Amino acid sequence: MLLILSEHTDSVSDTVCGWLNHIQIPFLRINKDDSKSYLLRKVLIKNNGEIDILFSFKNVQYSLDNFSDIWCRRGRILIPMPDEKQINSGDKILTSKVMNHLNQEKQVLLNFIYAQFKRKVCVSNPLEYNLNKLVVLQKAQKIGLKIPDTLITNTAQDALAFLSSSKSIITKNIFDQLFIYDAKNKIQIGQITERITKKELMNRKHFFHSLFQKEVIKKYELRIFFWKDVFFPVAIFSQKNIKTEMDFRNYDNDAPNRLVAYTLPKGIKKKTIQIDEERFA
Repeated sequence: MLLILSEHTDSVSDTVCGWLNHIQIPFLRINKDDSKSYLLRKVLIKNNGEIDILFSFKNVQYSLDNFSDIWCRRGRILIPMPDEKQINSGDKILTSKVMNHLNQEKQVLLNFIYAQFKRKVCVSNPLEYNLNKLVVLQKAQKIGLKIPDTLITNTAQDALAFLSSSKSIITKNIFDQLFIYDAKNKIQIGQITERITKKELMNRKHFFHSLFQKEVIKKYELRIFFWKDVFFPVAIFSQKNIKTEMDFRNYDNDAPNRLVAYTLPKGIKKKTIQIDEERFA
């Protein structure tokens, strides 16, 4: 059986689950929004080296050993935290320190559980979620891939000077794409790549440290998934659509971008694998 850790709003997981149903492969999907119907029961570490991780989902108990494969698609193992009122210390500072300690305990436990995923066929282990884009940029440049000039600053003065030398710049997130979904009001808040103009920078002096890059005018966009040295690249023709020209994730559902299978040069494949190897070195 396949374990899928995802989120309710992920359409990719919906598509995969549809295919799994079609080809009759059993799976269990747990979304990180399912905290009320999910509970980690126990982690048992035996003297003989066996490790048993038990959890319940919708009142059915499972063991990690029930699953041969695990796909972590933006999801995580859920460990509920107590409400601050449950601590009832009567002191805000003490309560804050206790909550911080419990969060650290939770993270150590999660890291141990995720380490056990490596005993399975696991795609995208949560231990690897926190990819440092800046480190990847540095490693890509080191092995011979071209990267755009990149600036991180909190002053408009620096950004304006960077814009002047680069002619056109964009901004994107440093960590991961921001996505907030308000189910009650059915509102989505997200963050995509945007072009930054002189006028926008002139309106402020300081801001939170932000990432800016020299804009590279694209012929098309490449998205590449690879698994065990097998590459699955696709070319996305997003550049001629005003809505998607900066970021194809600003989807145009009325006029979807054309997608075409792509063959990567052997040299690019080799360097891409090198980046992945160096990331875990």
